[in-house]
Amino acid sequence: MNRNIFSILLIVVSLIVQSYSTLLSYFLYVLAIILLSRDIYPFLVFLMFSGCPLRRIRCLAKICYWGSSKEKCVYFGYRIVDCKHGCYDLSEKEFWLRSLSFFNTAFLMGGEYIIFITKGDFYIILKKCDKSKVKIEEELLSLREAFLRGVELAGCKVQALDGISLESLLRPKWLVEVKVSNTRYVAVILLTLVGIWFFPPLLVFLPIELWILSLRKEPVYKLNIKEKGIKIYGLNKSTVTYTYPTLREVFTRARVIYSIVSTVEMLAIRLRPAPWEIASSIDFQAYRVYEIGTALDKLSMLHESQKYFFAARRRWERGEPVFLASGLLLASNETRELLERMGLHFGPDLLALKTLE
Repeated sequence: MNRNIFSILLIVVSLIVQSYSTLLSYFLYVLAIILLSRDIYPFLVFLMFSGCPLRRIRCLAKICYWGSSKEKCVYFGYRIVDCKHGCYDLSEKEFWLRSLSFFNTAFLMGGEYIIFITKGDFYIILKKCDKSKVKIEEELLSLREAFLRGVELAGCKVQALDGISLESLLRPKWLVEVKVSNTRYVAVILLTLVGIWFFPPLLVFLPIELWILSLRKEPVYKLNIKEKGIKIYGLNKSTVTYTYPTLREVFTRARVIYSIVSTVEMLAIRLRPAPWEIASSIDFQAYRVYEIGTALDKLSMLHESQKYFFAARRRWERGEPVFLASGLLLASNETRELLERMGLHFGPDLLALKTLE
């Protein structure tokens, strides 16, 4: 059951039992708030900061980086200069095989990969984090070698980005750094304390707000978009993952997306190879939902299990890798709706800027 629906059911039950047991009612409210905490968190962040906190990056000649006592991260990137072949001069099978070879070679050495599309230009930024500076340097070389092999297999040419170009992608000109007054933090926490006095389950908000306060040392950014009709969206889900598209459907989607990239202010997709446990859980989920649906004779669960079977088949039959993804879209609502029809569902997201981190 969807956690949001389950939370609503808990709230309804809380209202029903409130006249019989206030303590039980409050307990159910707390459970509902905890289940909704993932959705509540962005609103609390925006309430306290009036923007999105991002780590402060520093850039050198060829790289950008940020570091703390616990972790250090380094970015370096490439601009796709030219490709011998694309979705308009290859057959469906050739296009799919080249794409699969590229993803299986370039993006499977760990780390994270941020794909940028800005006004028809394509960029790929590679990111690696670790506690040890020496280990980062070694793994960056492996990332670079694997990525360049994938580019060669795809028949493309790339150009390394300098530090200034990297920074312009990770912290674009339409982001404005804002200063947040300590009075704002105090006001939000005091408001929460007053709310707890009247409604004790709001106590759950307090540890979340204290955690958010730990981010106050990072710079806070907000949008400064002058173009009318342009809004920022975050990637909510990818429904195309749970389908088994034909090669023609893959080819058609690629052509449609390629036809609109010149009009997109920015599209950023961050990919991270999924750990084995997450990738293999697709199979487990398919069997589990199917068995429960069969036992309960529930058509909706059998239909849901079919989606997981499609994803599992793509993994085993086609050898498609599994990635964890987040995304940011800066475009018009018409572009958002078109991408939604392609299976990429973008929606309002106060923390979509975290894709750039």
